[in-house]
Amino acid sequence: EIEAIQKRIEAAPTEPALYLQLATTYRKAGKTDRAKAALNQGLAQTGGHFTLKQELLEMELEPLRSSLTTASPTDDDPEAAAAKKASLMAEISKREIELFKMKIERAPADGALRLELGQRLILADRVDEAIAEMQAARKDEKTKGKAAKLLGHAFLKRNNWRLAQRNFEEALSLLPENDEESRKDVLFHLANGCA
Repeated sequence: EIEAIQKRIEAAPTEPALYLQLATTYRKAGKTDRAKAALNQGLAQTGGHFTLKQELLEMELEPLRSSLTTASPTDDDPEAAAAKKASLMAEISKREIELFKMKIERAPADGALRLELGQRLILADRVDEAIAEMQAARKDEKTKGKAAKLLGHAFLKRNNWRLAQRNFEEALSLLPENDEESRKDVLFHLANGCA
C-alpha cells in the first residue's frame, strides 16, 4: 500500500491528500517517525499546505498528551514530578495555542475556534490576547454566551471586577437554560464577587 501511494506521489508531487494518506498508513503500521517525515516532505512539496501543517502539529502533540496522562507523582520527589507535569502542560498549551491560531487564520469567523483559543490563552495567563479572541467570538450568535462567560473570567484574572461582573451578567442572560454547568459557574462567580 505504501509503495502504491509513493508512486501516486511521484505522479502528483503537489497533492497534499496523498501525503496525508501516506502518513496515515505509516501511523497504522506504528511508524510515527516515517509518518512525520512524509508530512514534512509534503510540506516542502506543497509550499506548506495548511492541512499538512495541522496534521503534523497534532502528531507532535500526541506524545506530550500521552506523557501527561501517564505521568504519576513519585514518592521520592513529588516537587520534581509536579514541576515536570507543569512543564508538560505549558508545552502542550503553547502548541495548542499555535494550532488554534493556525485554524483561525483559515476560518476567522468561526466563533467556536476562537472560544477554544481564548480558553487556552486564559490558562496560559495571556489574558489580553484572550480578551481579544473572546470579543471576536462574541460576534457569533452561537458562541456569544460562552464568550461573555470567558470574558468574565479573563477580567477576573486582571482584577477588574466591574467588567467581569458585566460580562458574567450578560453571559447569564445569553447561556441556554440547559447549560447548567456554565450557568452555575457564572452564578458562583457573581455571588463570590458581590460578597
